Amino acid sequence: MIDACVESGSLNPLQKCASVIHTSTFSHLFNEEQQLEIVCRCNAQLSNKSGSLIFGSHCGMEKATIRQSRHSFGHDPESWKAMWKQVATKGNVEIEAYLSDFETAASGTMAVKAVDVNGKPLHLGSWLLWVAVSHPAPLFQVKF
Repeated sequence: MIDACVESGSLNPLQKCASVIHTSTFSHLFNEEQQLEIVCRCNAQLSNKSGSLIFGSHCGMEKATIRQSRHSFGHDPESWKAMWKQVATKGNVEIEAYLSDFETAASGTMAVKAVDVNGKPLHLGSWLLWVAVSHPAPLFQVKF
């Protein structure tokens, strides 16, 4: 199949073939329309087999908004899930997302804007972690 992709210059031969897809640190570089296109393309590659998943992380926001400094869109967990629901057909994808802060250096309290699901302070530049599971298996639940 890889040869077919190289010859055609397209990923179309791989549609519905991937059981695991990882994407990180690039979605936040695009505007909202471009991010929707990325999600559509990833979903097109995801296998229909139960438990197939796409997961990743990117810069997240406490509240979804256009990021003026980069002319890109910053999602919060709810807007990211809503975007995936636009793409998922027939309820075939379960999605979970949350904000987390990987910052290890001590930051002043002025930088703290919110807290994550565990009550840990979030700083500017927090990460949105997420997973989407195709046709979730009965024994498989997405939980962070």
